[in-house]
Amino acid sequence: MTSVYEFKEFRAYIEKRVAEMRTANDKLSYREIAKKIGFKSPNYILLVIEGKRNLTKDSIEKFNKFFKHNSSESTFFENLVHFTQSKSLDDRIEYSNKMLETQVRAQRKMLQGGELQYYLNWHNILVREIVGLECSDSNPRWIQAKSRQELSLKEISDSLRILLDLKLIKETENGFSLTEDSLQTPEVFASQYVRNFHFKMMDLASNALAEIDKDMRDITSLTFSISETSIPKLKKAIAQFRNDVLRATQNEKGKDQVFQLNVQLFPLTK
Repeated sequence: MTSVYEFKEFRAYIEKRVAEMRTANDKLSYREIAKKIGFKSPNYILLVIEGKRNLTKDSIEKFNKFFKHNSSESTFFENLVHFTQSKSLDDRIEYSNKMLETQVRAQRKMLQGGELQYYLNWHNILVREIVGLECSDSNPRWIQAKSRQELSLKEISDSLRILLDLKLIKETENGFSLTEDSLQTPEVFASQYVRNFHFKMMDLASNALAEIDKDMRDITSLTFSISETSIPKLKKAIAQFRNDVLRATQNEKGKDQVFQLNVQLFPLTK
């Protein structure tokens, strides 16, 4: 049976679940399903799937009951609905974070030690990169002063503990340093984790446009026309660009800053 955790959009999930039911029983109509769930309108399910109707708190509860979701699945589905229906980036980030937290906790048997908290807090990546700076003395107060993002001493200390537990950093005479170890994101929630991270980085990029001097940033864009068949070629060129940036910076000496590079390519037409 299809898992709600596999979906990034609630309408696609409902469509898939309903299709499975109709495959198992070819006499089952959308009208009958709507009636079983408790909706008066016979075409309600189709209207929801087609994006012509949003779900209310009451209808969310009805779908949760009909699909026999457990507690975690019900929470995830509710946040998935709010995520899909939200218009503001802040709200989408909030609900996306809640979805990731629910999914990670539901899959916690797959995780060890600090992995759970590692995936729930994007700033662990930032703390690790700051530890890797050649000017770093790695104590929480220094990391806090170095970061442009507001992090509490507790958040930083917790991050250092998590990174130590996962062997992503190690203790030295002068504090901490990076290890060669890496952490493989479990495939079952990799896409959700990556999406959350991208949401946060795009949010930080919009803040940088207003808060960071232009000498310390480069924010540019292009709007252009292409054929759909050119998309793979463009994505390959972007991947090559990212690799070129990594190669150019990997062996640099005297690293004293952590930067974020975002690349977004998306259609403006249907």
